[in-house]
Amino acid sequence: MPLASLLALALLAAPVCGPGGDPVLPLRVSAESPRYLAIDGQPRVLVGASADAACHFLPTEDVPLRDMCNAGGKAPNDYRTLLPALRAAGLGKIRLWVALGQAGDAVNQPFAREGKVWRLDRKNQDYFDRLRAVVETAHELGLVVEVTFFAPFIGGDFDGGPWSWGANKAVAPDPFPDGPLTVNLAIEAAAPCTLASLAVTLYDLQGTKLVNADTISIGRSLRLQPGEHEITLRISELHLQPGVYLMGFWLAGPLGAVHDYVLSGFEIEVVAHQAQGLGRAPGDDGLVTCRLELLDAE
Repeated sequence: MPLASLLALALLAAPVCGPGGDPVLPLRVSAESPRYLAIDGQPRVLVGASADAACHFLPTEDVPLRDMCNAGGKAPNDYRTLLPALRAAGLGKIRLWVALGQAGDAVNQPFAREGKVWRLDRKNQDYFDRLRAVVETAHELGLVVEVTFFAPFIGGDFDGGPWSWGANKAVAPDPFPDGPLTVNLAIEAAAPCTLASLAVTLYDLQGTKLVNADTISIGRSLRLQPGEHEITLRISELHLQPGVYLMGFWLAGPLGAVHDYVLSGFEIEVVAHQAQGLGRAPGDDGLVTCRLELLDAE
């Protein structure tokens, strides 16, 4: 049975490098007034609104989004009309729901759809283009965006969506115990910078680091110019037992200058490698897999 791979779509929305290659930290606890947040060094009280849906969603016949922020192009709920209105009313923050559990409209899911199944190894590029456009519009207006990455049980039929194991059980690619694992990263640089270390990390649910796949170990560094970059990493062999793991990312410059990091980006599930004629996997397997051959028996 051929090994399958998982395409992990990770979007680092904030710029990772500032002028001179320094880390960009636009939002932090105020040094002068630690009870408040500071934006670009200035304390600010954030008062805002939740859109209750994602402003990058397109209205469809099944989900018209008549009373929710959307990207349908019709006032007053189109984000290009609604966000300036919120800013004019004195609000400084919005909450953006990136993905919901609803299944009825493929245009509003981050994965591509083929027939009746979701391709977890192929992204819906138009979806991400709309998502980035909403964030960029908010940035131009001076609105802070609070991101909720995933609300699995909001929006409709969870069992028919890409997040349901049952919906894609027969066809969706899964990472098997021996790999490979493919990771696609979208990175935005605000200024020229060097990535001496670009790492993918895997932890178990108890917080033990199991994998630190770092470009520094293969002597590869990346020089990023201002703008958007797509980077693909591939781990050809990944010896993990079936189970759930936490994937994170680490970006650092020369001499350990940290540009950005996500300790726990999302969970991945490694599934058992089924073989015809064998029963269920042993219940007492160890954490790390190995290759075993039976050379002789008398």
